[in-house]
Amino acid sequence: MNNFEVATFILGKLVFYGCTSLDIQKIGTNFNLISTDSQPFIRTGITTLTINTGVQYLFCNSPSLTTVVFSETSGLTFVPSHMFENCTSLQSVTFNSGMTTIKRFAFANTALTKLDLKNVFILEPLSFYKSGVQEITFNKNVEVKNIWDTEYKDESDVKGEYDDVYTIEQMNKGILSYLTQFMDVEFESDFRLIEKYSTHRFCVFLNESRLTKITLGSSVTEFKSSMFANCSLTTFDVTGNSNFVFESGILYSKSKIELICIATLAATEYTVPSSISIISPFAFTFVPTITKITVPSSVAKFNYAFANMNRLRNITFQGSVSFIPDGAFFCCHSLKNIEIPSSSTVTSAGDLSFAFCYSLVNLMTNSFEKIGRGCFICCQKLSSVDCSKLTILNEFTFYHCIGNTTFTFGDNIKIISKNAFFMSSIESFTVPANVISIEQQAFSMCKELTTVTLNSKLVRIGKEAFAGSGVKNIQIPNSVRFIEQSAFDNCKNVTFSFETGGHPLFDVDNNCFIHKATKNLLFTFGDTYHKFTVSEKVKEVLPNSLRFTTVQRERNEGGFTLFSGVNTLVIPEVVYDVQDNLTNNPLIDSVCLDGISTFNLFFPIRNDMTVFITDDFVYGTYYNTIHVIHDMCKDTVDSRYDPRRYDRLDGIYEGNCSTSINDTYTSEFSDPIYGGNFPFINQKQAKAVFEYAGVSPLTAFISIYVILITLALIFSALYIARIN
Repeated sequence: MNNFEVATFILGKLVFYGCTSLDIQKIGTNFNLISTDSQPFIRTGITTLTINTGVQYLFCNSPSLTTVVFSETSGLTFVPSHMFENCTSLQSVTFNSGMTTIKRFAFANTALTKLDLKNVFILEPLSFYKSGVQEITFNKNVEVKNIWDTEYKDESDVKGEYDDVYTIEQMNKGILSYLTQFMDVEFESDFRLIEKYSTHRFCVFLNESRLTKITLGSSVTEFKSSMFANCSLTTFDVTGNSNFVFESGILYSKSKIELICIATLAATEYTVPSSISIISPFAFTFVPTITKITVPSSVAKFNYAFANMNRLRNITFQGSVSFIPDGAFFCCHSLKNIEIPSSSTVTSAGDLSFAFCYSLVNLMTNSFEKIGRGCFICCQKLSSVDCSKLTILNEFTFYHCIGNTTFTFGDNIKIISKNAFFMSSIESFTVPANVISIEQQAFSMCKELTTVTLNSKLVRIGKEAFAGSGVKNIQIPNSVRFIEQSAFDNCKNVTFSFETGGHPLFDVDNNCFIHKATKNLLFTFGDTYHKFTVSEKVKEVLPNSLRFTTVQRERNEGGFTLFSGVNTLVIPEVVYDVQDNLTNNPLIDSVCLDGISTFNLFFPIRNDMTVFITDDFVYGTYYNTIHVIHDMCKDTVDSRYDPRRYDRLDGIYEGNCSTSINDTYTSEFSDPIYGGNFPFINQKQAKAVFEYAGVSPLTAFISIYVILITLALIFSALYIARIN
């Protein structure tokens, strides 16, 4: 079945999937797809292939495929994502002259030998991940496509129903937004541990242990070492290219004042030549064995120069240093000491300058006037950082710094930017005197942070600013004019107080944060569960103001049912308007409207919820009357469910523990007796562990064993009696 160039075919979904004897040699214009996601050629027995069509077929998971040729008549300008992924025997690929782009995972997990990129000049991250390539020829200056352009599945991706057919990497939207040079988008609310995304996410060639030679064609004027991570290399071939010099295993610029890349170096210590004034980004990516580097005073520019040197422990600068550029020590996981002349003081650091330096303890003499975004991400052992001269604490500056770092802040700082201390181990914080704004998630997930003192000039507390932290009592100064509803989400111990005489705008009553003038409920707070009654000081419940944290696990997933959170919501008679539709509170089973007579009640009811009303109730214009009962309020709390919550002392939660508020950890243990709960469940966003509230597995086993023995004895007795 290999003569497909004569007749015209319309091919359906996975039509040749698993056909190991299929040996089509040419794909032409005679093929058409029922739909763009049909993909008939996944996991077939094709061995050699010439592509004469512009249709974006996928041939992934075809283990017999050895050779691919893109003909000039194909008109293809890019290789789609995953096109040849897991074609483990693919050794040779020939591109057409119009091919300019290789998308992510296109040749992942193949067996390429020699790769000539011809006119390709755009490569997406991980497009040649574990491709096995031995020699690469670049003919154009290559642009590595930014990671945020590839974080979402593009239209060429096979949909989820094909996940068993080939590998689709689970993407996390925007998780690497802080990477300035390579990534620059907003963080999303779906957080994962950032260490998992700290390295290699912008690399094109990763884990290529067979790579020995890179050839730079005559048109190439720049080479980006950042394309490679954890790859071996022996030599560069720059024959016919006058823009580079390759000597003694080192690639230089034509003038030899720029050290571009070291291909091979046996020593563990290296001194940069005094003739060098520029060290290119990721210049040492091919020599991971270096543990010590000496940098002469001649070097003036070293952005990302030492990035990805996982074994580098010590670096010495012989010249004066006052500024650490962007990414200079990015992902230097083992770096412990940075030595600069005693006469030098570092006053400025760029974006990601020390990001993921897990082992860095002493930060040399410093008095920072400026710190870039994400500068100290995941620096877990820093002893101290002097920030007394800062005017802005930048985004993600101390993100996930879980050590015992001492921070010194002065009164010059005006803004604490988003995620500045996200998930750090800071225990207390006094907001500097002139700070006017605490931005989004600035202290979010700081579970050890219990004491926060706000200053008298603070105006704004942003979205999720302290969400998931351990803050307890916070006094809101009279200067504060705006607090986001989610600012204190999942802070189960938080309480609020005000200056003598009360706050001019806000009031607090019964876990309700209230706007004084309008009597609007701005947000609920604290550890609320079971039955919750809105404060009688409230006149109007604003949209999304009910900030109850709930956790559930359904029996239809093979286990048990566990609900924790508010089950019954009571709205007092004084409230005249409810605008929260409870969409974000799925565990509320019943709402009790205590004699409300209203002219403007907008309160859409979920189909699974009951509303109890009195005879005094007047229906609003938009009111949905489904499940409305004229009866006294009935509490739907189930006494079997244990509302107690416990924090993990080590702060470590399993990878499959969901970050969503309403989802819980999936336990391996099943419950043999209906009604008992799994012994261990946790909920990551709220840092909660719900311990066993039902019958333990051991007790259940013993009970079942006793029952079986009892039944056996009964049947034995009946059998004996029958015989007699």
